[in-house]
Amino acid sequence: MKSLKAIAAGCIFIVVAGLLLQLAYIFFAVIHVYLAKSYPLLNDIGIYFKYLIGFPVFFLLMFAGGYVTADFAPENIIRNCLLVAMITMSLSMLSALSYSEITITGLIVLFVALIATVAGGLYWRYATLNSEIIK
Repeated sequence: MKSLKAIAAGCIFIVVAGLLLQLAYIFFAVIHVYLAKSYPLLNDIGIYFKYLIGFPVFFLLMFAGGYVTADFAPENIIRNCLLVAMITMSLSMLSALSYSEITITGLIVLFVALIATVAGGLYWRYATLNSEIIK
């Protein structure tokens, strides 16, 4: 039962936080388009934001989702985090791939997201063990 709660909590956290980050991205994109009319240089560097800001923020979100998952169920951390990552990435890929096919970049993002989620769970275990040793 703890594992189901942990998986649900991790999935809900990633989905809700992901939607909030997408909302923030929409606001940023609108401002970018507005400013790009006056400053054409912004059109040239706009594509790099996806790689320099978007992907790291996404991987940080997955890391935090793994951390939340491990906090809810301290046993079977790797299994629970992998399930959370697979569920949320499946939902994400399902919506993104409805009209296209997966690319090498998509596979790399999927793999790194899995690693980031498990790393978040393992970091929770590491931080918890270190805080118990200090006490």
